[in-house]
Amino acid sequence: MNDLNKTLQELNTEDIIWIISLFTASFAIYSNYLERNYVYTHNKKSKTRYKTINITIGVIAFFIYLYFFLLSYQRIQENNTIKQQKIKIYQLSW
Repeated sequence: MNDLNKTLQELNTEDIIWIISLFTASFAIYSNYLERNYVYTHNKKSKTRYKTINITIGVIAFFIYLYFFLLSYQRIQENNTIKQQKIKIYQLSW
């Protein structure tokens, strides 16, 4: 039962991450609009905004990547533990 709760919690977290990803995609499009505006008009305010948005998107993407990396690492560790237990049980049966 604990495994089921853990999996459901991970799926809820991933749903939130997908929603955040949709917002970051929207902000990336807006950032491109601001950059295009800067290229045409050399408006310093547009340049500052698009750079700030791009840095923010980069930070958000880093944390999303880190979450999935740590989740994968944790699953690998759990699988290794299960394999080691199976090996021990197999060795005991001989």
